[in-house]
Amino acid sequence: MKRQSAATLLLAFVLAFLAPAARAAGPVYPVGVNVGLEPPKSMQLSKNFPGFQDEAAGAAILMTEVPPEAYDKIIAGLNPDVLEKQGLLGAKREDWPVKDGKGIFVSATQRAGAITLHKWIVVATGEKTAAVVTVQAPETAVDMYSDQVVRDALKSLTFRPPLPMDQQIAALPFTLGDRAGFRVVRVLAGSGVLMTDGPKDAIHGAEQPLIIVASGDGAIPGTLEQDRFAKQAFGGLAGIRGAEIKSARNLTLKGVPWHEIKAIADDPETKTKVFVVQAIRFSDSHYIRFIGMARERDQASLMKRFETIRDGVKPKEAQANAK
Repeated sequence: MKRQSAATLLLAFVLAFLAPAARAAGPVYPVGVNVGLEPPKSMQLSKNFPGFQDEAAGAAILMTEVPPEAYDKIIAGLNPDVLEKQGLLGAKREDWPVKDGKGIFVSATQRAGAITLHKWIVVATGEKTAAVVTVQAPETAVDMYSDQVVRDALKSLTFRPPLPMDQQIAALPFTLGDRAGFRVVRVLAGSGVLMTDGPKDAIHGAEQPLIIVASGDGAIPGTLEQDRFAKQAFGGLAGIRGAEIKSARNLTLKGVPWHEIKAIADDPETKTKVFVVQAIRFSDSHYIRFIGMARERDQASLMKRFETIRDGVKPKEAQANAK
């Protein structure tokens, strides 16, 4: 379950879409997520992440969809004492009404340098998905984004039924080639997939092989900067401990720059050794990150399959240019 939570955080990459000039009444669903709400009138769909923002005021609503089985673990971390250690001060927690589901609400403040941020968090779950919705506004904008205004917006939170899996996959900014016997378990934020080989969709630790493929915006030029970026991304992986990097290298595959890291780590949930492969494909404006994880003893049998899936991933812009 920790592994899926890590996947969820990874899959929340930057999305780019146009904010409409006018908005109809009712919940608005950012591209790629199945959770929506009625934002304050001064907020528009963000061009930079799944959610809404008021750039002038420095306020935002960030929406992350997560697997429903992650709900209990997330709300367990919303303890005021735990939050205070993370810099969230004066945290207050309460149950939160969600149509056809349930939720937890937390409000707090946080210092960011010389700025005091007001934060409101709702973790909610429905029948088929769950979400973490975070609202933040600086002290200078609390007249516009008062506690009541934020609560009214969060009370409108609702879930919609997910699109069929094939439609979700077709809407991704990249395509998957040969899946080497793996299947897609979940598409999140319209920019990534979680894949496995095995009967379970809810994966505990390393009990089944796991693959994540996700796309992000941004050019990372030059091998030195790509190496730094890849190592920093690898260092942020959750769900594993004591990672020992066996190799880290820049490489070129079919004329395209990649960076690859292979490592051995501990899986704290199953108490076993796992091997981890991270490969990042770089282009002029985007990157695609591939992560494969499985038990160390299965490395020899799975590595070729991991590489087959990695080599079949292509951004749609590259395919269009090739025609």
